[in-house]
Amino acid sequence: MSFGIGPLEVGVILLVALLVFGPHRLPDFAQTVGRTLAEFRRTLSQLSVDLNDDALARPARRDRLAAQDRPPQSRPTPPDDPQ
Repeated sequence: MSFGIGPLEVGVILLVALLVFGPHRLPDFAQTVGRTLAEFRRTLSQLSVDLNDDALARPARRDRLAAQDRPPQSRPTPPDDPQ
Protein backbone atom coordinates (compact mmCIF):
# COMPACT_ATOMS: atom_id res chain seq x y z
CA MET A 1 0.00 0.00 0.00
CA SER A 2 1.97 2.98 -1.16
CA PHE A 3 -0.90 5.51 -1.33
CA GLY A 4 0.73 7.01 -4.44
CA ILE A 5 3.71 8.33 -2.46
CA GLY A 6 7.05 8.37 -4.23
CA PRO A 7 10.50 7.86 -2.71
CA LEU A 8 11.11 11.61 -2.39
CA GLU A 9 7.91 12.12 -0.41
CA VAL A 10 8.77 9.20 1.88
CA GLY A 11 12.20 10.73 2.49
CA VAL A 12 10.68 14.11 3.37
CA ILE A 13 8.18 12.47 5.75
CA LEU A 14 10.97 10.52 7.47
CA LEU A 15 13.11 13.65 7.78
CA VAL A 16 10.24 15.62 9.33
CA ALA A 17 9.50 12.73 11.70
CA LEU A 18 13.16 12.61 12.71
CA LEU A 19 13.15 16.35 13.41
CA VAL A 20 9.88 16.24 15.36
CA PHE A 21 10.45 13.10 17.45
CA GLY A 22 14.23 12.97 17.62
CA PRO A 23 16.47 9.97 17.02
CA HIS A 24 15.77 8.38 20.40
CA ARG A 25 11.95 8.40 20.28
CA LEU A 26 11.56 7.69 16.55
CA PRO A 27 11.91 3.86 16.84
CA ASP A 28 9.29 3.74 19.60
CA PHE A 29 6.99 5.95 17.57
CA ALA A 30 7.45 3.78 14.46
CA GLN A 31 6.71 0.65 16.50
CA THR A 32 3.54 2.21 17.91
CA VAL A 33 2.39 3.28 14.46
CA GLY A 34 3.09 -0.23 13.11
CA ARG A 35 1.09 -1.89 15.88
CA THR A 36 -1.76 0.56 15.43
CA LEU A 37 -1.89 -0.07 11.68
CA ALA A 38 -1.80 -3.85 12.23
CA GLU A 39 -4.68 -3.64 14.73
CA PHE A 40 -6.63 -1.41 12.31
CA ARG A 41 -6.13 -3.93 9.49
CA ARG A 42 -7.26 -6.84 11.71
CA THR A 43 -10.33 -4.91 12.78
CA LEU A 44 -11.15 -3.93 9.21
CA SER A 45 -10.72 -7.53 8.06
CA GLN A 46 -13.00 -8.82 10.84
CA LEU A 47 -15.59 -6.17 9.97
CA SER A 48 -15.50 -7.28 6.35
CA VAL A 49 -16.00 -10.93 7.38
CA ASP A 50 -18.88 -9.97 9.67
CA LEU A 51 -20.58 -7.93 6.95
CA ASN A 52 -20.21 -10.77 4.45
CA ASP A 53 -21.62 -13.26 6.95
CA ASP A 54 -24.53 -10.92 7.63
CA ALA A 55 -25.21 -10.50 3.92
CA LEU A 56 -25.28 -14.28 3.48
CA ALA A 57 -27.58 -14.76 6.47
CA ARG A 58 -30.00 -12.00 5.48
CA PRO A 59 -32.16 -14.09 3.06
CA ALA A 60 -32.56 -16.88 5.62
CA ARG A 61 -33.48 -14.35 8.31
CA ARG A 62 -35.98 -12.69 5.96
CA ASP A 63 -37.63 -16.04 5.22
CA ARG A 64 -37.76 -16.91 8.92
CA LEU A 65 -39.34 -13.54 9.79
CA ALA A 66 -41.84 -13.88 6.95
CA ALA A 67 -42.85 -17.29 8.27
CA GLN A 68 -43.40 -15.79 11.72
CA ASP A 69 -45.64 -13.06 10.30
CA ARG A 70 -47.88 -15.51 8.47
CA PRO A 71 -50.91 -16.76 10.39
CA PRO A 72 -50.72 -20.43 11.25
CA GLN A 73 -52.33 -22.66 8.70
CA SER A 74 -55.62 -23.91 9.98
CA ARG A 75 -56.34 -27.58 9.73
CA PRO A 76 -59.59 -28.49 8.04
CA THR A 77 -62.18 -29.52 10.57
CA PRO A 78 -63.74 -32.88 9.94
CA PRO A 79 -67.41 -32.70 9.02
CA ASP A 80 -69.88 -33.50 11.75
CA ASP A 81 -70.86 -37.09 11.47
CA PRO A 82 -74.62 -37.38 12.09
CA GLN A 83 -74.56 -40.93 13.36
